[in-house]
Amino acid sequence: MRAWLLLLPLAACSPEPKPTDDAATDSGGDRYVACTAEVTTITPADGASDIDTNTEIVTTFSLAAPDAAIALDPAVPGTVTLAEDGRSVTFVADGGLETGTDYVVTVEACGETSSTAFTTVGEALAVDLTGHTYDIELDDPSDLVWVAPTFGELLVDRLATTSVLFMVEAADTARIDLVGAAGYEFRDETAQYPCTYAFDFPAASFTDHPDFEVGPLDTELSADGIPFDLYALGVAATLAEDGSEATDVVLTGLLDTRPLSVGLELDVCALAESFGDLCVACPDGEVGCLTLEVHDGRAPWREGVTVDVDHDPSTDRYCD
Repeated sequence: MRAWLLLLPLAACSPEPKPTDDAATDSGGDRYVACTAEVTTITPADGASDIDTNTEIVTTFSLAAPDAAIALDPAVPGTVTLAEDGRSVTFVADGGLETGTDYVVTVEACGETSSTAFTTVGEALAVDLTGHTYDIELDDPSDLVWVAPTFGELLVDRLATTSVLFMVEAADTARIDLVGAAGYEFRDETAQYPCTYAFDFPAASFTDHPDFEVGPLDTELSADGIPFDLYALGVAATLAEDGSEATDVVLTGLLDTRPLSVGLELDVCALAESFGDLCVACPDGEVGCLTLEVHDGRAPWREGVTVDVDHDPSTDRYCD
């Protein structure tokens, strides 16, 4: 629901007793100055996040704007102040904005409408999740189910990478920001697989914490030195209140099997068909992708394990 905050007409755009070059005539024959003001800026900027709840919403115009109006969605009571020259408007919410909320600002001036959206900063969580890395163990049948492909565990047995790691870069009651990477066992410890790139999810809503969902994201992974694409990668889970684990984890995506078939000398799509799974068209239109859906009951926090999103496999001497 929008609450429109109307501004009084400015004198510069009121009916004029004397004709001017840009004057027009209405149906009653009266002369008036036409309004041609345009919105030049709206602050906070469109797409801005982590905006302070006490921030002022400021709109500027190219010229003095008559009958300008501002709407916030969701609606917020507040005070509107018009600059003396009529070329800017400031809105201040009574008592501030709500934390962790997506707002849409709509401004009308001279018959034209402009809109922007921003998100306010969230409150701190009870536990600082920054740096917590969770481990989806793809080769652990005790609490992991390969919904698709159903033979996923057999495929993982052929690869050096046996898990998917996702690390919390930042989180509050409004947003969560995750990075991820393939994981493997190194000296009996879980670590980021050095021969593949990490992937960086766009920040996602965490207003339903401890539940979250990130993605979809297209990325490239590598297994045994074989690069392959993973499309529409997404992760959904519930984080424990103490940050010790993620539960009810769902990993989804679309796996391009074609490079794996060549590199492993194994017709992955034929193997899939023998298990009742079928390859489907990849984004390029060629059949060769498998739907990926993995459910993990518990992904533990691997204390001390991190994901380096800037790692470059081409500089690693152990990677071909």
